[in-house]
Amino acid sequence: MREGTIVKTKRICGGSARIAGTRVAVWEIVSWHRLGWSEERIAKELCLELEQVRAALAYYEKHKEEIEREIKQAEKLGEELAKKE
Repeated sequence: MREGTIVKTKRICGGSARIAGTRVAVWEIVSWHRLGWSEERIAKELCLELEQVRAALAYYEKHKEEIEREIKQAEKLGEELAKKE
């Protein structure tokens, strides 16, 4: 993983780990990957380089608790928003 590929910035993406220079959070990439999307498809659909997707997945492997917590938070928010519709 290239240094600086994954960053955290307090006021961007709620401080979640993300791809540098984007608003694409690591938890989003992990979620798409779990749905069966290949690394190549994720890169294409999110306008990323394949290296960036792989860096996000590698970050997840080293920081599973953090990313799992963020995935759960996003799922909870999605459920709450669905109830309001």
